[in-house]
Amino acid sequence: MTEGEFKKALSKLPLPGGSQLKFLKWHAQAKGRAANMRLLAKKAGYSGWNGMNLQYGKLARKIGEAAGQSNPRITLLVEFVAPKGHSDENISNSEWILVMREPFAKALKAAGWI
Repeated sequence: MTEGEFKKALSKLPLPGGSQLKFLKWHAQAKGRAANMRLLAKKAGYSGWNGMNLQYGKLARKIGEAAGQSNPRITLLVEFVAPKGHSDENISNSEWILVMREPFAKALKAAGWI
């Protein structure tokens, strides 16, 4: 989706509650807009990554449906980078990394959500 499409969808929805706004703001401002679920959960005050995953997924569904999409998934809002593991040859991640899509991040700011 484009920034404009995201902004239009966001305008149809009420501003989310505190924890969702916390993780959206933090994720949008993270270096490269990248973080894993564990870190996002911590920043939002969730006890673990499961709650974070559930909340991000629910938000993606609401935004996607507001944009007229059928069966939207979290990949509407983020791209996933697979775990690569740590090694001497490979400085990488041991958990899935979520990279917030740039048009979504820009729309969040333009719509006044963050």
